[in-house]
Amino acid sequence: SRSAEAPAAADAYRSIQRRVDALSAVHRNHFAELEDNEGIALRPLLSELAAGLRGTSPLDTGVSVAVHAMPVQIEQDVAVPIAFLLTEIGELALLTDPQRSLTFSVERLAEDKLAELTVQSDSLKASERLSTLLETRFGRILTGLSRQLRQPLRHDDQAGRYQILFPTLD
Repeated sequence: SRSAEAPAAADAYRSIQRRVDALSAVHRNHFAELEDNEGIALRPLLSELAAGLRGTSPLDTGVSVAVHAMPVQIEQDVAVPIAFLLTEIGELALLTDPQRSLTFSVERLAEDKLAELTVQSDSLKASERLSTLLETRFGRILTGLSRQLRQPLRHDDQAGRYQILFPTLD
């Protein structure tokens, strides 16, 4: 992306890089945990994905991505859609308003072996740009990823927040 002459080409390369990074982060974390057979630790995975978003954001934006996550373990079948979901929502936020910060958070619920993932940003609040991106590019992808988790993806466009439940191993 750094050597691309057209801004659109550089953006396309960064978008591809974010998706490849998301998948490789899941696999790195999966194989790191294989010896203990405890699943994938979600907090390090979220931190790695946040660093990837910061690293592939347009150079002049300096986007901030914070992670607030309780320690939970998940299966690889859950980690992959979560990683892609975070990557897609992060890219949606960057394309809507790259100056706004993002927060990824995970809270364990009182229900047995369930947690809630939240992505929050002012760039995810209702706007014409957000609506256009959801209709033309991101809406079907986000719906497909939430189906893989067998949970509805909730979007509060007044608060700028996406939330989804997911199963944990612990």
